[in-house]
Amino acid sequence: MNPEIVAAKKIYRWLWLSPFLTVPSIVFLVFNEPGYELICGGNWRGCDSSLSQLVTGLFAVLGSGLWHLVLLPSAFNTKSEFVRWHGRQALLLAGIRTAVALGILFFYINGYYQILGLSLLILIVIWFFGTMVGQGQAASGECSLMRRAGHGAGLPLPTKTEEPFTQTGLDSEMPVEMPDYETSFYHALTLHEKGKPQEASRIYTRLLVSDAAPDLKARAAQELKKTGSLEAGLTADVLVAVFRFSRDPEQKQSALAELKSLGLVEGL
Repeated sequence: MNPEIVAAKKIYRWLWLSPFLTVPSIVFLVFNEPGYELICGGNWRGCDSSLSQLVTGLFAVLGSGLWHLVLLPSAFNTKSEFVRWHGRQALLLAGIRTAVALGILFFYINGYYQILGLSLLILIVIWFFGTMVGQGQAASGECSLMRRAGHGAGLPLPTKTEEPFTQTGLDSEMPVEMPDYETSFYHALTLHEKGKPQEASRIYTRLLVSDAAPDLKARAAQELKKTGSLEAGLTADVLVAVFRFSRDPEQKQSALAELKSLGLVEGL
Protein backbone atom coordinates (compact mmCIF):
# COMPACT_ATOMS: atom_id res chain seq x y z
CA MET A 1 0.00 0.00 0.00
CA ASN A 2 1.05 3.58 -0.66
CA PRO A 3 2.97 4.71 2.49
CA GLU A 4 1.39 8.18 2.33
CA ILE A 5 -2.07 6.62 2.53
CA VAL A 6 -1.02 4.38 5.40
CA ALA A 7 0.29 7.40 7.34
CA ALA A 8 -2.85 9.45 6.64
CA LYS A 9 -5.15 6.64 7.80
CA LYS A 10 -3.27 6.38 11.09
CA ILE A 11 -4.16 9.99 11.88
CA TYR A 12 -7.83 9.09 12.20
CA ARG A 13 -7.09 6.29 14.65
CA TRP A 14 -6.46 9.07 17.16
CA LEU A 15 -9.87 10.60 16.48
CA TRP A 16 -11.50 7.21 17.07
CA LEU A 17 -9.70 6.72 20.38
CA SER A 18 -9.55 10.32 21.65
CA PRO A 19 -12.91 10.22 23.54
CA PHE A 20 -11.33 7.66 25.88
CA LEU A 21 -8.98 10.46 26.96
CA THR A 22 -11.05 13.61 26.52
CA VAL A 23 -14.16 12.39 28.38
CA PRO A 24 -12.26 11.24 31.53
CA SER A 25 -10.33 14.52 31.40
CA ILE A 26 -13.60 16.49 31.41
CA VAL A 27 -14.94 14.44 34.34
CA PHE A 28 -11.70 14.90 36.27
CA LEU A 29 -11.64 18.68 35.77
CA VAL A 30 -15.34 19.10 36.58
CA PHE A 31 -14.99 17.23 39.87
CA ASN A 32 -11.92 19.26 40.81
CA GLU A 33 -13.85 22.51 40.17
CA PRO A 34 -11.03 24.89 39.16
CA GLY A 35 -13.66 27.63 38.73
CA TYR A 36 -14.57 27.38 42.41
CA GLU A 37 -10.96 27.99 43.42
CA LEU A 38 -10.42 30.82 40.94
CA ILE A 39 -13.71 32.68 41.34
CA CYS A 40 -14.73 31.86 44.90
CA GLY A 41 -11.32 31.43 46.48
CA GLY A 42 -12.55 28.28 48.19
CA ASN A 43 -15.42 30.10 49.89
CA TRP A 44 -19.02 29.70 48.63
CA ARG A 45 -20.28 32.76 50.56
CA GLY A 46 -21.07 35.61 48.19
CA CYS A 47 -19.65 33.60 45.33
CA ASP A 48 -21.11 33.83 41.82
CA SER A 49 -21.89 30.14 41.33
CA SER A 50 -22.90 30.59 37.67
CA LEU A 51 -19.56 32.18 36.82
CA SER A 52 -17.78 29.51 38.82
CA GLN A 53 -19.54 26.77 36.83
CA LEU A 54 -18.77 28.53 33.56
CA VAL A 55 -15.06 28.77 34.35
CA THR A 56 -14.97 25.13 35.44
CA GLY A 57 -16.76 24.11 32.24
CA LEU A 58 -14.33 26.10 30.08
CA PHE A 59 -11.37 24.53 31.85
CA ALA A 60 -12.88 21.07 31.34
CA VAL A 61 -13.77 21.45 27.64
CA LEU A 62 -10.70 23.38 26.51
CA GLY A 63 -8.36 21.42 28.77
CA SER A 64 -9.56 18.10 27.39
CA GLY A 65 -9.24 19.53 23.88
CA LEU A 66 -5.49 19.88 24.40
CA TRP A 67 -5.20 16.15 23.77
CA HIS A 68 -5.77 16.89 20.10
CA LEU A 69 -2.49 18.78 19.90
CA VAL A 70 -0.87 15.40 19.21
CA LEU A 71 -2.17 15.92 15.64
CA LEU A 72 0.11 18.94 15.12
CA PRO A 73 3.12 16.94 13.83
CA SER A 74 0.90 15.47 11.10
CA ALA A 75 -0.56 18.88 10.25
CA PHE A 76 2.97 20.23 9.71
CA ASN A 77 4.41 17.13 8.03
CA THR A 78 7.14 18.28 5.61
CA LYS A 79 7.60 14.98 3.77
CA SER A 80 4.07 14.49 2.41
CA GLU A 81 1.57 17.12 1.35
CA PHE A 82 -1.18 14.47 1.47
CA VAL A 83 -0.41 13.57 5.10
CA ARG A 84 -0.11 17.25 5.98
CA TRP A 85 -3.58 18.10 4.67
CA HIS A 86 -5.15 15.09 6.36
CA GLY A 87 -3.51 16.20 9.61
CA ARG A 88 -5.14 19.60 9.16
CA GLN A 89 -8.47 18.01 8.29
CA ALA A 90 -8.30 15.89 11.45
CA LEU A 91 -7.51 18.99 13.51
CA LEU A 92 -10.50 20.74 11.93
CA LEU A 93 -12.76 17.83 12.94
CA ALA A 94 -11.35 17.97 16.47
CA GLY A 95 -11.98 21.71 16.56
CA ILE A 96 -15.59 21.24 15.46
CA ARG A 97 -16.09 18.66 18.22
CA THR A 98 -14.66 21.09 20.77
CA ALA A 99 -16.94 23.87 19.49
CA VAL A 100 -19.99 21.63 19.88
CA ALA A 101 -18.86 20.76 23.42
CA LEU A 102 -18.64 24.49 24.18
CA GLY A 103 -22.19 24.83 22.83
CA ILE A 104 -23.34 22.09 25.21
CA LEU A 105 -21.69 24.00 28.07
CA PHE A 106 -23.53 27.18 27.03
CA PHE A 107 -26.89 25.39 26.97
CA TYR A 108 -26.23 23.86 30.39
CA ILE A 109 -25.16 27.10 32.05
CA ASN A 110 -28.19 28.96 30.66
CA GLY A 111 -30.66 26.27 31.61
CA TYR A 112 -31.53 24.96 28.12
CA TYR A 113 -31.62 21.41 29.40
CA GLN A 114 -34.07 20.24 26.73
CA ILE A 115 -31.42 20.84 24.04
CA LEU A 116 -28.63 18.98 25.83
CA GLY A 117 -29.69 15.56 24.55
CA LEU A 118 -29.80 16.75 20.95
CA SER A 119 -26.42 18.47 21.32
CA LEU A 120 -24.83 15.31 22.69
CA LEU A 121 -26.29 13.35 19.77
CA ILE A 122 -24.81 15.87 17.31
CA LEU A 123 -21.42 15.53 19.00
CA ILE A 124 -21.53 11.73 18.68
CA VAL A 125 -22.61 11.95 15.02
CA ILE A 126 -19.73 14.33 14.22
CA TRP A 127 -17.26 12.04 16.00
CA PHE A 128 -18.46 8.88 14.28
CA PHE A 129 -19.26 10.00 10.75
CA GLY A 130 -16.57 12.72 10.55
CA THR A 131 -13.86 10.24 11.52
CA MET A 132 -15.26 7.50 9.27
CA VAL A 133 -15.47 9.79 6.21
CA GLY A 134 -11.99 11.22 6.83
CA GLN A 135 -10.43 7.79 7.18
CA GLY A 136 -12.31 6.59 4.10
CA GLN A 137 -10.96 9.51 2.07
CA ALA A 138 -7.43 8.77 3.24
CA ALA A 139 -7.81 5.12 2.22
CA SER A 140 -8.96 6.09 -1.28
CA GLY A 141 -6.23 8.72 -1.78
CA GLU A 142 -8.62 11.66 -1.45
CA CYS A 143 -8.85 14.69 0.86
CA SER A 144 -11.74 17.18 0.84
CA LEU A 145 -9.84 19.94 2.62
CA MET A 146 -6.88 19.58 0.24
CA ARG A 147 -9.19 19.97 -2.76
CA ARG A 148 -11.05 22.95 -1.28
CA ALA A 149 -7.73 24.68 -0.64
CA GLY A 150 -6.79 24.29 -4.32
CA HIS A 151 -4.04 21.73 -3.77
CA GLY A 152 -5.81 18.69 -5.15
CA ALA A 153 -4.11 18.53 -8.53
CA GLY A 154 -2.47 15.19 -7.77
CA LEU A 155 -5.56 13.54 -6.27
CA PRO A 156 -6.54 10.83 -5.98
CA LEU A 157 -3.25 9.27 -4.93
CA PRO A 158 -2.54 5.75 -6.20
CA THR A 159 -3.44 3.33 -3.43
CA LYS A 160 -0.71 0.84 -4.27
CA THR A 161 3.02 1.33 -3.90
CA GLU A 162 4.62 2.32 -7.17
CA GLU A 163 6.84 -0.27 -8.81
CA PRO A 164 10.55 0.59 -8.59
CA PHE A 165 12.15 1.85 -11.77
CA THR A 166 14.77 -0.54 -13.14
CA GLN A 167 17.63 0.37 -15.41
CA THR A 168 17.62 -2.08 -18.29
CA GLY A 169 20.88 -2.92 -19.99
CA LEU A 170 22.86 -3.12 -16.75
CA ASP A 171 20.98 -5.27 -14.30
CA SER A 172 17.26 -5.45 -14.96
CA GLU A 173 16.67 -7.28 -11.69
CA MET A 174 18.22 -4.62 -9.49
CA PRO A 175 16.22 -1.43 -8.79
CA VAL A 176 18.11 1.81 -9.18
CA GLU A 177 18.33 3.66 -5.87
CA MET A 178 17.05 7.18 -6.30
CA PRO A 179 14.85 9.67 -4.43
CA ASP A 180 11.11 9.00 -4.29
CA TYR A 181 10.39 11.91 -6.63
CA GLU A 182 12.64 10.41 -9.27
CA THR A 183 10.91 7.06 -8.87
CA SER A 184 7.53 8.72 -9.32
CA PHE A 185 8.73 10.55 -12.42
CA TYR A 186 9.96 7.39 -14.12
CA HIS A 187 6.82 5.54 -13.07
CA ALA A 188 4.79 8.25 -14.82
CA LEU A 189 6.90 7.81 -17.95
CA THR A 190 6.12 4.09 -17.86
CA LEU A 191 2.40 4.77 -17.46
CA HIS A 192 2.43 7.12 -20.46
CA GLU A 193 4.22 4.53 -22.55
CA LYS A 194 1.57 1.98 -21.56
CA GLY A 195 -1.17 4.26 -22.90
CA LYS A 196 -2.27 5.75 -19.57
CA PRO A 197 -1.65 9.49 -20.04
CA GLN A 198 -4.26 10.59 -17.48
CA GLU A 199 -2.61 8.57 -14.69
CA ALA A 200 0.79 9.88 -15.77
CA SER A 201 -0.43 13.50 -15.79
CA ARG A 202 -1.68 13.15 -12.21
CA ILE A 203 1.81 12.14 -11.09
CA TYR A 204 3.42 15.00 -13.05
CA THR A 205 1.08 17.56 -11.44
CA ARG A 206 1.89 16.14 -8.01
CA LEU A 207 5.58 16.52 -8.73
CA LEU A 208 5.11 20.12 -9.84
CA VAL A 209 3.59 21.13 -6.49
CA SER A 210 5.94 18.96 -4.40
CA ASP A 211 9.33 19.67 -2.86
CA ALA A 212 11.12 18.07 -5.81
CA ALA A 213 14.20 19.74 -7.31
CA PRO A 214 13.57 22.49 -9.91
CA ASP A 215 15.22 20.41 -12.65
CA LEU A 216 12.84 17.51 -12.02
CA LYS A 217 9.89 19.90 -12.01
CA ALA A 218 11.01 21.26 -15.38
CA ARG A 219 11.10 17.72 -16.76
CA ALA A 220 7.68 17.01 -15.25
CA ALA A 221 6.24 20.12 -16.94
CA GLN A 222 7.71 19.00 -20.26
CA GLU A 223 6.23 15.50 -19.94
CA LEU A 224 2.91 16.91 -18.74
CA LYS A 225 2.56 18.73 -22.05
CA LYS A 226 3.16 15.47 -23.91
CA THR A 227 0.22 13.84 -22.12
CA GLY A 228 -2.12 16.33 -23.78
CA SER A 229 -3.22 17.92 -20.49
CA LEU A 230 -4.60 21.39 -21.16
CA GLU A 231 -3.70 24.31 -18.92
CA ALA A 232 -7.42 25.10 -18.65
CA GLY A 233 -7.90 21.89 -16.70
CA LEU A 234 -5.12 22.55 -14.17
CA THR A 235 -5.50 24.09 -10.72
CA ALA A 236 -3.90 27.44 -9.89
CA ASP A 237 -1.00 25.97 -7.90
CA VAL A 238 -0.04 23.70 -10.80
CA LEU A 239 -0.31 26.57 -13.30
CA VAL A 240 2.05 28.67 -11.18
CA ALA A 241 4.51 25.77 -11.03
CA VAL A 242 4.32 25.28 -14.82
CA PHE A 243 4.98 28.99 -15.34
CA ARG A 244 7.93 28.94 -12.92
CA PHE A 245 9.67 25.74 -13.94
CA SER A 246 8.76 24.99 -17.56
CA ARG A 247 11.50 25.56 -20.13
CA ASP A 248 8.99 25.73 -22.96
CA PRO A 249 8.12 29.40 -23.74
CA GLU A 250 4.84 28.38 -25.36
CA GLN A 251 3.80 26.34 -22.33
CA LYS A 252 4.78 29.18 -19.98
CA GLN A 253 2.70 31.67 -21.95
CA SER A 254 -0.25 29.31 -22.01
CA ALA A 255 -0.07 28.90 -18.22
CA LEU A 256 0.25 32.66 -17.76
CA ALA A 257 -2.79 33.27 -19.95
CA GLU A 258 -4.84 30.81 -17.90
CA LEU A 259 -3.71 32.44 -14.64
CA LYS A 260 -4.68 35.81 -16.08
CA SER A 261 -8.15 34.49 -16.93
CA LEU A 262 -8.46 33.34 -13.30
CA GLY A 263 -7.44 36.80 -12.04
CA LEU A 264 -4.35 35.45 -10.29
CA VAL A 265 -1.58 36.89 -12.45
CA GLU A 266 -1.02 39.74 -9.96
CA GLY A 267 0.30 37.23 -7.46
CA LEU A 268 3.22 36.15 -9.64
